[in-house]
Amino acid sequence: MSQQPEAQFWSTLKRNLPKHWFVNRIENRMGGGVPDLYICIDGKSLWLELKVTKSHRVNVSPNQIAWHYSFNRSQGASFFLVKTLPSSTLFLFEGTHGRGLAEHGVKFGVRDSGSLDSGSLDSGSLDSGSLDSGSQTVVPCAWSGDTYKGLIDYLKLSTDLST
Repeated sequence: MSQQPEAQFWSTLKRNLPKHWFVNRIENRMGGGVPDLYICIDGKSLWLELKVTKSHRVNVSPNQIAWHYSFNRSQGASFFLVKTLPSSTLFLFEGTHGRGLAEHGVKFGVRDSGSLDSGSLDSGSLDSGSLDSGSQTVVPCAWSGDTYKGLIDYLKLSTDLST
């Protein structure tokens, strides 16, 4: 039996995370909005909510929005890590943008004369290589790319800055 997309995403992420990081997968079937992963990097903590999408839509529950918002108000670091299918592109959003992700998903706009065109990409065209240099996500994206090394570098940097 094959794994569901989020379980496959978690397996790949786990294989690529540094072995000296403390990573705990939270299996919370009761709701409450607690993110999927707790990570401790060199004594600094962060939380990650994993999401997989085949289109631009990202399914974020009201409980997840509230949890991330409250946690970030207390100066905690939390993120939504979104993987787009069928591409390998990853998008990392700060936890404070949960509501924006729920409303807009992973949409792109192009800056032109100060305006933002909020067009979206269909599944199959979610490929960072197809974005022109003026494209950006409508919801502010902290990091995006298709390598786990880039993600790891960003997460490490984000914990270094939280001192």
